[in-house]
Amino acid sequence: MKASPGSQPVPASIEAKDVVSFLRDNPGFLNEHPDLMSELDPPTRSVGKGVSDFQNAMIRRLRDRIEETTDVARELIDTSRENLNSQARVHECVLRLLAANSFEQLINLIQTDVAVVLDMDVVALAVESENAEDFPVRSVTLVPPGFVNRLMGPDKEMLLRAHISGDPD
Repeated sequence: MKASPGSQPVPASIEAKDVVSFLRDNPGFLNEHPDLMSELDPPTRSVGKGVSDFQNAMIRRLRDRIEETTDVARELIDTSRENLNSQARVHECVLRLLAANSFEQLINLIQTDVAVVLDMDVVALAVESENAEDFPVRSVTLVPPGFVNRLMGPDKEMLLRAHISGDPD
């Protein structure tokens, strides 16, 4: 056995008899470390000629299901965290917009802060108007009346589109 300074002697290699001896000396070890049970292969049972033991196959199948369920749970937790992060960013934007003291400040917040907080390249404010003189505020996109309804489609309150291309002009 090798001994390092200030430690117990460590055997050069651990053999099966060492593990058996340890488990006999520590009968509660597996109860204290139940996660190890899923790592162990159950013993096969000898049930006689012509008789099949399905226990091992069932245990393997259950372990696979547990692993799949654990993976799904991890994905669900990750997705929930991402959703919570997105919700917090939207709330931050809303609070900033509510704090605007003027329409011009609101427009500036939409075009700068909202884009940064939501990690977007561009955010724009569009107003429907037939006449540009009706709305002399710069940096607001004017669109013809009915444009939003045509863009959104009938009976929709919102429209989300992914991977869109910007206006080349």
